Amino acid sequence: MRLRRREEFDLLFREGKRARGAYVRMLYIKAPEGTGTRIGVAVGKRQGKSCVRNRGRRLLKEAARRLLPWLKEDYWIVLQLSSAGLTKGARDIYFDMADLWRREGLMRADWPGADFTPWTKGEENE
Repeated sequence: MRLRRREEFDLLFREGKRARGAYVRMLYIKAPEGTGTRIGVAVGKRQGKSCVRNRGRRLLKEAARRLLPWLKEDYWIVLQLSSAGLTKGARDIYFDMADLWRREGLMRADWPGADFTPWTKGEENE
């Protein structure tokens, strides 16, 4: 489910459509035939030290993980976090990403809407 190869990122940065939210920036394209939906995360070194960048990656991955079941099929997406987004919490990033994906028409018709209900310990296994 992850974009890993340099060629894939290069394709997205070269030909992808760009969209911006308040905290999240996104590049996306319709995936090449038979490759499925894949997501990559990019946080640049200019945005801060490694602990700040790693926190940003974790926030983006968690928001994408929660929204992935309702994403339309066969898209490649690269997510980036703005400098302002590095200071925000997971809830803010999630709602911004949900709004961005909805505006760009990437969500399926049966999407129930943004919901950031926290899980209680052990609930995710049920």
